[in-house]
Amino acid sequence: MSNDSDRRTHADAVRRHNRTNQFTRLKRHAGIMLATVATGAFLTPYTMLETEVFRTAAIYQYAQAKTWFSEGTISNPTMVIHVDGSDYTVPTAAVIAYPYYRNGNKAVVSKFGIGAWFGFVGWLAGLILL
Repeated sequence: MSNDSDRRTHADAVRRHNRTNQFTRLKRHAGIMLATVATGAFLTPYTMLETEVFRTAAIYQYAQAKTWFSEGTISNPTMVIHVDGSDYTVPTAAVIAYPYYRNGNKAVVSKFGIGAWFGFVGWLAGLILL
């Protein structure tokens, strides 16, 4: 003979076990989704853009970071840019305002976004197919 409290205890244990399994599945799917989104976000620009575009985007991002970190301390921070074998010291505001660097940064960021969407769609398609 089973007691009512025994059945309740068993039902609570089964529910707790199901919740634990569902949370484990959610964590696994979240990890897989983040991995596919990150893979798409990094592989798409790498395959679609030239190395020079990455270099200009890196210079632009460095100039923005240096301007942001030196805000309130240095009125006009400068940075060194290596062009055609020569080094030039230029203000970071000039680098940020120059369309060559800004457009390179926009190209890389947009390809990152497109790649992230490709990764998400790939994960979603795999989830639906499975």
